[in-house]
Amino acid sequence: MAVVYSTDLIAVLDRNMETMINIRSKLNSDDLINKGLFLMSTTYFEATLRDLMYKILINHPEKLKKDNFTINKQVLCDYGDTGDSYILRNIIENELFNLFKGNVKDQLLYVVEIVSNIKVSSISNKPKHQEIIEIIGKCSDVSLYRNCLIHNAGIKSKDFNEKIQFYKYPETNFNIQYSKELIGKFIGNYLEFFELLKEKIQKNTDFKQKTRVEQLRQLWAECFCSALLNFDDYWEIDEESDLVINMKYTKYEDSLSSGERVYLSIWRHQFYDPVKTEEFLIVSVDIDKIYRIYKVLDDVKFYYMHQQARNYYKM
Repeated sequence: MAVVYSTDLIAVLDRNMETMINIRSKLNSDDLINKGLFLMSTTYFEATLRDLMYKILINHPEKLKKDNFTINKQVLCDYGDTGDSYILRNIIENELFNLFKGNVKDQLLYVVEIVSNIKVSSISNKPKHQEIIEIIGKCSDVSLYRNCLIHNAGIKSKDFNEKIQFYKYPETNFNIQYSKELIGKFIGNYLEFFELLKEKIQKNTDFKQKTRVEQLRQLWAECFCSALLNFDDYWEIDEESDLVINMKYTKYEDSLSSGERVYLSIWRHQFYDPVKTEEFLIVSVDIDKIYRIYKVLDDVKFYYMHQQARNYYKM
């Protein structure tokens, strides 16, 4: 069974939560703009859940809802001898496609189950899970508002008032006004559900916590693709202590591009302050990459590792 890192799952949630917070900040008094932002937020919400569930199920297929699956002949012909993993991907993609066509409460209960190992039957029937039930109910209400906008041009459906649980709308008003305040609450519900998932992921021992060194290796691979920039050629590692304990210098550094030297100098400066960062022009670097470097190095407290290593090896 492949390892699923809680760090990677939470990164999916954090990335999309940041986007949704940005969407919420754009809400204003214009009803048309609010409708567009609302639909954008629902798209990000569903896409985040799909991504999260796929990452888990592809590595933990035992969490799939059904025990038996039908594979048609065309799938077998398409994949031939390419391996079971392709068939598994096809199964998971079909399952998610069918799931997201159905009831929103079923979708959200299922995602809670696979991130927490709490059976849907337990979530639905026990008072201790009232918080989960309530936020799922609110997100289900949001989906009804979304359906009215998508399928009925913002006009309430006939059974709208019967299905709505938390966000009742005046019965006499058939045209829904998608106000800044209303959409802000909806996005707040999405964010609350994501926070709940993060909490469950962190507590689930099925998901391994990625070590700091593993996170640094991943970031390094995102920053550098040159054969001259092998992570272990530039850093001395103590895997047992989960520390970078020293820098290394190689004979290849004169052959690095100006951008690579900038990124490398940022890494070294964050590890050991006396090493200066290379000067650069904004147009010569990838700002998103620089932001990513600083964020991950801050998350793993890279700038403390030099001191930690010195203290550790003095003992």
